Amino acid sequence: MAASAAARTEGEVLSPIVIPRRFEGPPGAAHGGIVAAYLDEVLAGAAVHHTGRMYVTGELTVRYVKGAPLERPLLGRGRAVTDSGKYLDLEAVIEDWETHDVVVRATGRFFPMRSA
Repeated sequence: MAASAAARTEGEVLSPIVIPRRFEGPPGAAHGGIVAAYLDEVLAGAAVHHTGRMYVTGELTVRYVKGAPLERPLLGRGRAVTDSGKYLDLEAVIEDWETHDVVVRATGRFFPMRSA
């Protein structure tokens, strides 16, 4: 999985990615586990961006809209939706860089890491 560092815009984290063919699941599309892992990272980045603190994933829900294409530019977008103080609810999408079609959606509940 090749991804670059996330950029930040108006409350949103942006992260480009190109998924190599070796991560193929269904014919011509990325394996769902790779896609879920990438979305988890986008959501975690959005959590840090929102508060400046580190978080861990408590829940992750992924909705596969269509197959995530291989070997073409995609864009992950993530943002915080709710900050309860005890946890953050976030949402993210992966979209085709050229067409802007959403291929996958995710929501997550993230909890702040405790100090050691």
